[in-house]
Amino acid sequence: MAITKRAAARNTVEERPVDQNDEQANGFQRRGSEDLDLSQAVRVLMEKLKITDETQKSMRDNQRTLETQLEMARLENEILKSRM
Repeated sequence: MAITKRAAARNTVEERPVDQNDEQANGFQRRGSEDLDLSQAVRVLMEKLKITDETQKSMRDNQRTLETQLEMARLENEILKSRM
């Protein structure tokens, strides 16, 4: 009796040893005893992309703020030099 990978994936971790290399190569992550199905994997990846995008936006905003503060400090420095 042949067991398909899908049927084998439904077994608990205790019932069959988990081949970490096989799971990593196929991009599966384990949650408890079940593999993520494709739609769950897509949702997880989309959430990670959203977080990454939000992080990049935040970093760009922080960079603009720092550049503005640097320019203001330069101008203030020029004003102080001109008063001396």
